Amino acid sequence: MTIRRLTYADMDLLIRLRIDFLQEAGMAFDEEALLAMQQKCREFFVKSLRKKTFIAFVAQHGEEILSVAFLAIHEHPPRRAFEPFRVGTVYNVLTYPVYRRRGIATKVLTALLNEARAMGIPSVDLLATQDGAPLYETLGFRPISHTPMRIALDCGAAELPMADEKTLLLSRLALLHTTPLGVQRIRRNLGLDVPDVVAWCRAQIQAPQCSVIREGKNWYARAQGGIISVNANSNTIITAHPIKA
Repeated sequence: MTIRRLTYADMDLLIRLRIDFLQEAGMAFDEEALLAMQQKCREFFVKSLRKKTFIAFVAQHGEEILSVAFLAIHEHPPRRAFEPFRVGTVYNVLTYPVYRRRGIATKVLTALLNEARAMGIPSVDLLATQDGAPLYETLGFRPISHTPMRIALDCGAAELPMADEKTLLLSRLALLHTTPLGVQRIRRNLGLDVPDVVAWCRAQIQAPQCSVIREGKNWYARAQGGIISVNANSNTIITAHPIKA
């Protein structure tokens, strides 16, 4: 197995790895959307590699990619004199299913962080899922007190529309999970008799007739089988209730 940094020569591979990550997260592309996404990715990678604001590492065995991680580099005003003003953000961390639980992502992220350190980047952030947090903690990441927030600005960028709530929830589909207590609640509330409650919820959310709204920190997916509540911060399926007549 080889751990290596990707370059301009890997442009097609970078694009494929980005799309693979999005599809693993539950996003779907028709032929037209896929072509548009490939072009957008190409524009981003060309610009970011030229400006040296992006690095990516992969684990590779022969021609096969096992795992990947990206890091974007941003500039911020310094807080103190002589303080570096660049910070990094890790994203697009993906290990293909057959290679998981082997410590490969740890090796890729270690290489990525070592490169960031050599570039003089003093701190690196990421958004961790509940499942991914233990891995990141072994590498030294710690929770911070700030809460990520976002606002959609109407700036006329029609080519980059803000996704509706169902699209946003579908983009997290692969990350959805629940607790043993959540499984009990959902089965009890819906009278459900299925072996995999999470898989059932995912299928309900994916159905064309399912509609999704967001209230506060939760999504509410109104599906044929009931209303499914999902915490938007942790991707946890909290509970589900039958639709009242």
